[in-house]
Amino acid sequence: MMTTGDIKNEADAASLAPLALYAVMFLFKELEKIHLSAAQTLTTAFIKAAKETPNLPRMLLSKCWKRKT
Repeated sequence: MMTTGDIKNEADAASLAPLALYAVMFLFKELEKIHLSAAQTLTTAFIKAAKETPNLPRMLLSKCWKRKT
């Protein structure tokens, strides 16, 4: 049985997905200024991985936030 806390966590996770994808792609754009071929390789690999694991951007961002706190 789902609790209201579970529902809130699911909603929070869903709302983070677009933000997470934007944040990751922003980082790759910034990397392009430093090392173009590395940024292109990482972007291609990330897009391929995200197709296989749709919540990958959110997972990465949540891991970064957990480390920060």
